[in-house]
Amino acid sequence: MTVGSEMSSGVRNVLVKDCNFGQSLIGLWIKSAPERGGYVRNVEFRRIPAGMLRQHGICITMGYCAGETWAGDTDALPVIENILVDGFQCEHAGTAVLLEGRPERPLCSIRLANVTASDNESMHVRHVEKMEMENVFFQKTRIRTKNRTPFLSE
Repeated sequence: MTVGSEMSSGVRNVLVKDCNFGQSLIGLWIKSAPERGGYVRNVEFRRIPAGMLRQHGICITMGYCAGETWAGDTDALPVIENILVDGFQCEHAGTAVLLEGRPERPLCSIRLANVTASDNESMHVRHVEKMEMENVFFQKTRIRTKNRTPFLSE
């Protein structure tokens, strides 16, 4: 399930529930290119079982097609906020959870509840403010973050 990409307007007030993914590249994906602006807000994912995911279970990124090299106008950066994932189970993912905001505009108000995943790498979190986790379990747990801090707000 993908929300966004190279959008310049916005997505808000979306509910995705009771979807079952077998094999896919990424389970839940919110993505935005930094130069496109716009917003993604008030999105809920509920009761989403997934099978084998080649890359990520949950991926929320503001670096779509840009990576760390983008150095444009910070006013053009998108806003991604108020995202809830409740009831996501994943049989396997390369990385269970990947959350990447930008230093100039972090992801905001991300809540993970009742998440279970088997993975090679559990979490990679950068530039996130106001993150909450409740009943989140990983198998083969390795949390990769900067400076050994599992939830980084830069």
